[in-house]
Amino acid sequence: MKLLNLIALLSIAILMQSPLHAAEDIELRLGDSLKGKESFYRDIYRKSRTRLESFAKKHGWEGLLNEPFIKRIEIYDGKEAYDQMLRTIYPELKNKTIPKTFAAGIEKGVYFSVSPAVYARIYPQGEDPDAFEKLFTHELAHRLHVRILDGDEERMGPIWFFEGFATIASGQFEKNKADLSAEEIAKLLDQKERGSYLKYNKLLKHFLKKHTLKELVERAGDKDFQSWLTEK
Repeated sequence: MKLLNLIALLSIAILMQSPLHAAEDIELRLGDSLKGKESFYRDIYRKSRTRLESFAKKHGWEGLLNEPFIKRIEIYDGKEAYDQMLRTIYPELKNKTIPKTFAAGIEKGVYFSVSPAVYARIYPQGEDPDAFEKLFTHELAHRLHVRILDGDEERMGPIWFFEGFATIASGQFEKNKADLSAEEIAKLLDQKERGSYLKYNKLLKHFLKKHTLKELVERAGDKDFQSWLTEK
């Protein structure tokens, strides 16, 4: 009986230290019209963590989730307020137009995003019953990606790859098929500016037919990554 009690106490202690349990205590800042929905957003965080854990376990990266990625959540009830916050964090954006689809991010342990309603309006391509949860997971996935690379963001690879990685990790565009033509693949590989995440998802799925995700993550930072991918 004493042994069972000890096991129970140890289980509780582990739960209390879990990043998932931290959802109850994480600092939360909501826009005025979102006040009173604290439990909803904490639940979204918890579900996002669970979703990422499932992905990480599949690839042997679960040990990298022991420490939480964020300490605070900020949800903005309008795109204007969100963009204003971005310009405060990134002074280089002060006189630039911020793309309307920029909806979430993580900086210095703070997750920030627009509300689910705003996200649905500005990014209809991501329509999904779990769209907001997947958006949250997408940003957490970027932090996981950096941890896999021991903090070296320069090794994350081209935009299409690290954004494609985050869409795969979060379960976005799950029904997407790798049906790109050779011409479309060549254009995407040559693209310098940020483009369609939906197409990035398709492109990564195309290369996952020949390589494991672990292998691609390890090679993505190499200068010859894309030429290596297209070798016959």
